Parts: sequence; structure tokens; C-alpha cells
Amino acid sequence: GFGNLLGATYRGYETTLKYHWSERSNLTFNFARQIADCAISGTLTEPLFLPTLQSLAASCTRMLPWNSGSVLLSQQVEQDIQFSVGYYQQGQLQMLDTVAQSAKHRWDLRLAKSFGSKDRIGGGEVALVVQNVFQDNYSGYSAVPQTNNVILFNRRAYLTAKANF
Repeated sequence: GFGNLLGATYRGYETTLKYHWSERSNLTFNFARQIADCAISGTLTEPLFLPTLQSLAASCTRMLPWNSGSVLLSQQVEQDIQFSVGYYQQGQLQMLDTVAQSAKHRWDLRLAKSFGSKDRIGGGEVALVVQNVFQDNYSGYSAVPQTNNVILFNRRAYLTAKANF
């Protein structure tokens, strides 16, 4: 039969603080701290796998970022134009089958123009979004088989449209 031989305990907290200094402006701070502890929780019938299991238990705390956070500033510039800028940070981590990933920092921008009545038929919005504005060249984990299972998160821009009907 099969059995789970590795037990994990996850602890942490997350906090969000929102500040509105006017009807048109708000600032949101978010911070999270998380820690994992792993231990062998079963009995191996094949001792050959014990070193691998011990290695997994020892490295499990590095498999998630201990700290992450974000700051989002949103401003209603005009009645029909909204601008936002976001900063996102994630601590370093080490997945099993890839190279260590350093801390990530990313800036995103969004500029939106609404039309018609908000949330009514005929209304909507068109927005330009730019992610990773300053091209931080950070990598992300990928389960798709490739060299070191790492993908580069390049700067990207796209348009979105929303229409209410």
C-alpha cells in the first residue's frame, strides 16, 4: 500500500492595511509571513529511500518564501480615468527540481478608461496593463519540463476590455 511518509506543518500570518485619503485615492499594503516544518512521519519499508526522505524534510522550509508583500496605489484621475501602480515582493525559495530562486520584485501599472454608466448595460472599460515594468528579470517555477524548470517573467503589456450587456 501507499502511505504519506512526510508530514508538514505550516504556520504564518497575513495582514492587509487599506488607507483612503479621499473618495478617489486609496493605498493598500499587504504582508505575509509563512514557515513550513517537515518531519518523517511514517516507517519506510525500503531503507534505500531514507536519505532522500531526510533531505526532503530538511529542505522543506526553503520551499516557500518566508516573506512576501505588496503595495497598491489606486487613483481616480478623472471621472472616467483610473490609474494604479503596484509593487510586489516575494522572498527567495528553493524548489526540489530547480535552481534556487532569488527574491522577486515587480512593478505593475494599469491605466483604465470607463465609458457609459458603471455596471449598467452599455457601460464598460478599456484598460492598458503593463506587468514587470522595470524588467526585474526574475524567474518563476514551471512544472513544464525544460532546463531547470525555470521560466523568465518578462515585461508584458496587454489591453483588456469589459462591456456590460
